Amino acid sequence: MPFPLFDGFDRTESIEGLAGPADLDKNFRAVQFSLVKDVFHSFEDIACGLRHCDHICTLLAYQKDAVKNTSCLSIALIQYIFTHSMPLPLARGHPKLAQCLWQQPIRYETQIDILRLLHSVARHFIACALSLRYTRSFDATRILITAAMTMVADACVRMRASDIPSFFSLHYNGTAAPTPRFFIKPFGIDVSSFIVLAKA
Repeated sequence: MPFPLFDGFDRTESIEGLAGPADLDKNFRAVQFSLVKDVFHSFEDIACGLRHCDHICTLLAYQKDAVKNTSCLSIALIQYIFTHSMPLPLARGHPKLAQCLWQQPIRYETQIDILRLLHSVARHFIACALSLRYTRSFDATRILITAAMTMVADACVRMRASDIPSFFSLHYNGTAAPTPRFFIKPFGIDVSSFIVLAKA
């Protein structure tokens, strides 16, 4: 008796030609840096650009045998995004604070998506940065890009989602509902522990 819907398991073609080592030239996937926009104008552009960056860095990491200087290419892409494409948040006392993108309404899923993509891109950047030779100029690049990613993550976490506000965001920004047991204040990032005083 024939079994219905099981004809897909019947292998009629020969697979002998697939035996042997893998052909890396046929498995190469093109890396399209042009997918990332030059300037991000909205949260959708930020999420799309970070997602393309994550995919490109992943492609470069898995094709080190076919592409040269993959770590340098990944760092150059991330550096370009956070120094040219990404709109950085403005300070609280800035006269154009109301026009800042990070003061505009955002949906909860977009906020979560941007934070997850920031986490992935930051992991790519740190892994590549620690695999390259240390120089004074590159050390400045590492500090600058890490600080820019921290600024964007901090601004994104503090935003109150327009549809479903995150309890973590409200607690982090100090705007959660008051409680008689705890006195809620906004959290911040302190980098004073990294200060090295020069000896006289």
